[in-house]
Amino acid sequence: MAVKFVRNTHYVFSAGKDRLIKYWDVDEFELLLTLEGHHAEVWCLSISNCGDFIVSGSHDRSICRWDRTEEPFFIEEEKEKRLEQMFESDLDNAFENRYSLKEELPEEGAVALAG
Repeated sequence: MAVKFVRNTHYVFSAGKDRLIKYWDVDEFELLLTLEGHHAEVWCLSISNCGDFIVSGSHDRSICRWDRTEEPFFIEEEKEKRLEQMFESDLDNAFENRYSLKEELPEEGAVALAG
């Protein structure tokens, strides 16, 4: 729903229906960081002139300020975290699908009665 470039850089922030704000390296087409905090889709996004903070607004009627920190983040760790989340959600979905199908199937030898 929103895309903003950081002034004089090749970085961009995006926000959307997935409730996340994502920080991208446009030259490498690589997701660097994901910011979570809103409980509904993010409608708008603005970056300060010097790029020290961003402000986002959401359908959940919240406004969040995200400050830049001096704490380093490691791209490989962020990638690993995303892969783990995807793997866990796939496992959860597979588990739910397996047991929901068993509940829907009639027992062996069951006879349906016409009403």
